Parts: sequence; C-alpha cells; structure tokens
Amino acid sequence: MGLLLLGTTISTVGSPPFLGWVADTTGSYSWLFRICGISMVTASTILCLEPVARKYEVKKEQLAAGTSDLVQTDQTCTQKLNGNLVET
Repeated sequence: MGLLLLGTTISTVGSPPFLGWVADTTGSYSWLFRICGISMVTASTILCLEPVARKYEVKKEQLAAGTSDLVQTDQTCTQKLNGNLVET
C-alpha cells in the first residue's frame, strides 16, 4: 500500500510540469493525450496481471516445498489474496 501511494504521489507531483514541457516543446496537446492513454493502458495491464503473478508465486513456493496439488494452489492463492494465510 505504501509503494502504491508513493507512486501516486510522484506521478501527481511530476506529471503537470513534464506534460507542460511536452506541450511547450511540441506546440500541441495531442502528445499529452497519447502519453496519458499509454500510462492508463500500462497501469491497467499491470493490475490485470497481478493475480496471475500471485498464482505463479504460490505455485513456485509449493514446488519448492514438495507439494504441487493444483487444488491446494488455488486455495492457497485465494487465501493469500484475502490476507487470511496462516503459516504453520
């Protein structure tokens, strides 16, 4: 959560001067819309791939532990996503 807020703060503070510089340099606002669109698509892609990365992480941990049951992987991943995983 902290890293998310850090990234949001940096982009909120840094975007207006950067985009103003781009507008002054190019003399057009069309590049601003392209840059904003690309950043939105990139952020959406990262958010959509996050559950896949978590499943991969859980599967890798289970393979290292010697258990590779797919049903167990799905249950553990769901528990991790919900924050209910209790290590024993």
